[in-house]
Parts: sequence; C-alpha cells; structure tokens
Amino acid sequence: MVVRGKLTAIETIPHWALRTFALALGFATLVGCSGAPSPTAKTHSITLGTSREPLGALVQIAASRGFFAEEGLELTLVEKYPTGKRALDGLLAGEVEITGVSEAPLVFASFERNDLRVLATVGASDDESCILARRDAGIEQPGDLRDKRIGTQRASAVHYFLSLFLLRHGMSANDVDVSFLAAESLPEALADGRIDAFAMREPFASQAIKLLGADNVVLFREPGLYLKTYNLVTIQSVLDDKPAAVAAMLRAILRAEEYAGEYPQRVIDFLAARLGMERSAVSGLWEALDLRVSLGQELLTSLEDEARWAVRSGYVQADAIPNYLDVLELEPLESLQPTAVTVVH
Repeated sequence: MVVRGKLTAIETIPHWALRTFALALGFATLVGCSGAPSPTAKTHSITLGTSREPLGALVQIAASRGFFAEEGLELTLVEKYPTGKRALDGLLAGEVEITGVSEAPLVFASFERNDLRVLATVGASDDESCILARRDAGIEQPGDLRDKRIGTQRASAVHYFLSLFLLRHGMSANDVDVSFLAAESLPEALADGRIDAFAMREPFASQAIKLLGADNVVLFREPGLYLKTYNLVTIQSVLDDKPAAVAAMLRAILRAEEYAGEYPQRVIDFLAARLGMERSAVSGLWEALDLRVSLGQELLTSLEDEARWAVRSGYVQADAIPNYLDVLELEPLESLQPTAVTVVH
C-alpha cells in the first residue's frame, strides 16, 4: 500500500472575500491533525454517503475508530449505496451532504451542475478496475472479447476503464456489445449467461467468482492503465453553511490516514470483514492502494481527460468541458494540511 506521511463597511467588501473569510474562520478553529477537541468544543453535524469499496477505507476507518466524534463531529454515515456513482446520485437528490465518488460520475454530473465541489481525494489505485469473463464463452485473451456481450455501470469509473482497456487491445466500444447494468446485478448476469464478461471492481469481482466458479472465470487486469481516485464531494451550499463540520471531517480522515500507515494488517482484516471478501483478495489489492488525503494536479488532469472522453464518445452533448479548477475546493484541506494540496493555482 502506498501511504505517504503527513506534512503535517460591509457593502464594499466583495462577495468572494466574505466567503473566503467565513471559510477560513471555520477551518482555523480546527487546524491541526491530532488530538481530540476540548470538552467545550461545539459539536457539528453532517451526513456522508459512501459505497463499500477498498478505496473508501479511510472513511470507514475514521467511523469505526470514533475519529469523527473525537473531532467534535456528529457524522451520519449512509452506506446504502452499492457504488460511488449511486452515492453521488444520493448527494444530488439531497439524501446526504457529502459523498465519496470517483472522478467519472463527477465528470458526467458536472455537465449538469455547476455547484459540485471536491474537498479531497482519500484513496487511489491504478489496479482496482478489472474485467471478468466466462471461459466457456471462448474467452482466454483480451482479444477474445471482440463481439462479446460485456456489462458495466454507465458513466462510471469502470465504464471509463473498459473504454481504455478495449483501446489498449486494439478495439473500441463498437467492437463489443456493451450493456449498462446496475453494479450489484453484474455477478448474477455473468453467472447465468446473460453477459459474457463485465468491467467492475471488488467486491463484485469476488462475488462473481463465487457464483461462477474459479475454473470458469478469466480475470483481466491492466495495472497502470487507469488511476481511479475516490473523492469526497459536496455542493457549494453545504460548504457555505458548514465549513467547521467539513474541517472536522477532514481532520478525522487525516487521522485515519495515519492509522492505516501504522496498522496496515489491521486495516486489511477490517476491509476483508467489511467488504465480505477473502483476506487474500484484499491483500492482493493492498500494494496498489494509495490511502492518502490529497488534492493533486493529477486529479485535475483526470477530470479533464474523462470529460473529453465523455463528449468525444457521445455520452454527453456539450460544446466545451467545464473548468475543473473551479470544482476543486482547495481551501479546506490547504488550511489543515498545506502540503497535501499540489494543484497549481
């Protein structure tokens, strides 16, 4: 696992200045990444939607270890979402105030909403997405996917990964029969033969192997092809109304980063139990997991690249892509951990 150490009169004032001052005041009350708040500290509240996936480990650790409460935050964790895309739908529907999601669903939503804000990346991996295929469908090599029925979740990280994977192996979406299905239905669809392969991640990959049998499964991975990030996203109104709650949440997750670095074996055990996976499967993913709280230039580049893909592929009708520098909310994390922000601004 990659875990990097922490480097630890009113009418005349412009609106942006008022907002910056308000945010800075809220965050300044909570600067620092260790220790609990004083007994008299005000308790703030917020709801956070998350999917159960390896890249969301820091959120799950912070909740299980009580770090949110210790930072003076009454956090309600909503875990009903199978995927980050569905968790983002929950944010947009007003079910939660912050959510964890990869960059692809955020890109698609950004063409419809201009108030989405990324607070931090809290997990990343360049070897999480994969393709599972049925051996009895005549699939042994990537090239055998041509003309096959492949399922995936639309407008998601694995959808983008599938496009990159096909391109890497001399194909495009036009060379296969792509079906867009709910993530949780993919293992069963593969097992009963409705599709020949699917692009997804854990724990859905392990579920499919159990249903189909390891001898009849071909697993394709492509390390380094796609860096998926897991990002905490909110909307501008929440950021305006609850800056101190946002700061407390980030403090707790920074503490979870420290915990993961200090106790990796405990975290592997925790994730295996949390996700219903074999410990060996989690260990296999561990080396590629970057459980680090950051806002990096690479995220900005990924958002721009995926937006161009969405437009070029016809999934989005737009004349131009959004300005994603406006989507990245740098100040909350920068106020707490300046060196964690590497976006050029």
